[in-house]
Amino acid sequence: HEFKKPLLKAKSITFIKNTTPAAAVADKSQLEFILRNLIRNAIKFTPNNGVITISTTREEEKIKIIIKDSGTGFSASDLEKIKRNEFLISKPGTNQEHGTGLG
Repeated sequence: HEFKKPLLKAKSITFIKNTTPAAAVADKSQLEFILRNLIRNAIKFTPNNGVITISTTREEEKIKIIIKDSGTGFSASDLEKIKRNEFLISKPGTNQEHGTGLG
């Protein structure tokens, strides 16, 4: 994913890819869209010199994709709002970018 290189470089973020090739039935364009969005949000809310890791695991007939970052995360009250499907207000990223961080 070449789109992320300038964003990662600008914030000196380390990107670790720990994935295993696997075949899956999925809509390729939808999956790429979702992953791009999640990775962009990880970059947006990860501080300079932070780390983002993408990994995969196989669970029976499913492939689990995990994107983990050293970003700001959510407060306990924001997590409760997410669970209740309540609207979250945009909050600034580490370089004052806009978004909720939900991806």
